[in-house]
Amino acid sequence: AKVYEYTEQKTGQKVAIKAVQKASLTKQKAKAKLQSEIAIHRSLKHPRIVRYLSHFEDSNCVYIVMELCAHATLNEIHKRQKRFTEQEARHYIWQLCDGVRYLHQNRVIHRDLKLGNLFLKDSTDLKIGDLGLAAKLDYDGDRKTTVCGT
Repeated sequence: AKVYEYTEQKTGQKVAIKAVQKASLTKQKAKAKLQSEIAIHRSLKHPRIVRYLSHFEDSNCVYIVMELCAHATLNEIHKRQKRFTEQEARHYIWQLCDGVRYLHQNRVIHRDLKLGNLFLKDSTDLKIGDLGLAAKLDYDGDRKTTVCGT
């Protein structure tokens, strides 16, 4: 999948659009994974989660429209700065824990948390994104056994 920045013509709002080629969805498992990603993402509404806005498709792609977090990822900042100050680390970790707490309260496990999937809306506002490997647990104590992530 590729993510593009797009400006909505009616509102002027800038959004992120994730485009998934339908050619990559030939197997039923891949289709089910994308449907699950959309269902999980649209069910989540929290300041620490990249906001789902809508989805649509054409003959070539399925598109997921999301809040744009164009400032940077924590991975990009880490590469540039080489390290975080203790104050920065504390600030980002608090926000990350707040978002993960919300996910877990809703029986969602992200399964790919890494600096590249932690987005900044502005210089201080962290958002958890890329729910492509996320899974919804069916009940308290449920476990997933798939090895995934990077």
